[in-house]
Amino acid sequence: NREHTKKLAEALKLPTWLVKAIIVEYLPCRRFQGNKVIIDYGLVTVEDFRSFTKPYIILNGLALFHNVTTEVFNQRILSGMVGLPMVNLAKQEAFYIPEGKVSPHCLPNPIRNSDEVEGDWKLGLHLFKKAVVLDDDGIYQWTVTTNAMISADISQQWYESELFSRDELEELRRINQEYRKVGQDGFSIEEMQQRLERIYKDLEAIHVIMRKTVLEYHLTNKNKPEAKVGYTEEAPPQLTLLDEFAIVKVKDGSSKKRRIKVRSYVEPVFFRSANRAARRAREVRNGIDAGEVYPIPIAEEIEASAESIVLSAMCLEAYINGFVQDHLAKQASYIERMELRAKWLLVPAILGKADCYIPGSQPFDYFKQLVNWRNDDLAHYKHEYRFPVSLGNLGMVSELHSICNADNSELAVKTVREMIRQLNTCLGFPLPAWIQENVSVDNWLRSTVQTTNKARSETQDDDDPYIREQMHVKVIPSDAE
Repeated sequence: NREHTKKLAEALKLPTWLVKAIIVEYLPCRRFQGNKVIIDYGLVTVEDFRSFTKPYIILNGLALFHNVTTEVFNQRILSGMVGLPMVNLAKQEAFYIPEGKVSPHCLPNPIRNSDEVEGDWKLGLHLFKKAVVLDDDGIYQWTVTTNAMISADISQQWYESELFSRDELEELRRINQEYRKVGQDGFSIEEMQQRLERIYKDLEAIHVIMRKTVLEYHLTNKNKPEAKVGYTEEAPPQLTLLDEFAIVKVKDGSSKKRRIKVRSYVEPVFFRSANRAARRAREVRNGIDAGEVYPIPIAEEIEASAESIVLSAMCLEAYINGFVQDHLAKQASYIERMELRAKWLLVPAILGKADCYIPGSQPFDYFKQLVNWRNDDLAHYKHEYRFPVSLGNLGMVSELHSICNADNSELAVKTVREMIRQLNTCLGFPLPAWIQENVSVDNWLRSTVQTTNKARSETQDDDDPYIREQMHVKVIPSDAE
């Protein structure tokens, strides 16, 4: 009777996924048939919902996200599974995983809580160890447990909590284990049904106590400022894998309004474009070396190489500016006005690694040459007559071709990787995913159009740390809220 839940949702003016979760948590929706427990939504009426009042406490079964569209969420998960480079989705975790009040634009975990997914989640605690509260003024979500190893059996994992007592968690564990043993001890069908009915009776008894605990916590914390850190009424934008958002307070008349701001990381875009341009330059050059008529291919090699050189320099400039914002924010206004080569020497020096780059050695000298090409020979090109220059098997060529050629375009891309790698290695920071050399990144660099399958993955693991890893979210202390 799954279609019945849609009718209930329409009558109650609630999302179907929320109606299903409330039914599973509160209402007599189960039919016991031997060793089977069948959830029958047809057993529930609108009057059943109205027989108890808000707040509704849902201990498990829901994982809510907010301020992110379904398309962006799915793209993040699926792109993470195949290893595509991406930046952090949000500056703080609460901006997309609610801890307190949930924004109006929210969605349940599409892997576990979509309208097509069914499950009796009541026997375990929630995927993200959250409790969801439907109150008169909106939906709230609270962290109630974390994972913990069971000392008596290190092969298993249960929960620890600052909210629930150890006895409550152990009783929940006992019920869960008893449920798993049904059918393993040679009981008759009738005896198994009796055991299941008793298990669910015990489960409801412990849930009554735990819901009361969550309600007390909710009423104590719902009006605190930190409960609204991730809350906004603004509709979420469609973000790429290279966009990160934050929520900030903006003055709106006599009050302040929480709004979404987006930081786009252009350096991976520049790097990918530079890499593809360098590959194009090499393909053209290979054709020239194989005997193609020179004039047109040479012009194409110059074009692709110029693109690669300019974008490589732009990538390094964008990267160091972003690095300064993240790690030297107080000095940013001063450093950003400096010449590019000076920035790359000064930034690691301020952070305690003055010997990170040494002028006269690599990769800094390649970087210096790259900046000269971009600034002196391309961006500020002077229309002068210059003597031809020798270039390999081609003989004498224009000075522009001696700069904008396949070899130098590949050197430019290599310089980007080496400069960023050396900076992060010296300072003990992780390397950005987009400069790493592996199959996933190489495929990303080579591809012309990035798409992901919008279908839900049937093999997706429901493990919370895995989901968090794929979403690429870190917490950075800030005053953004």
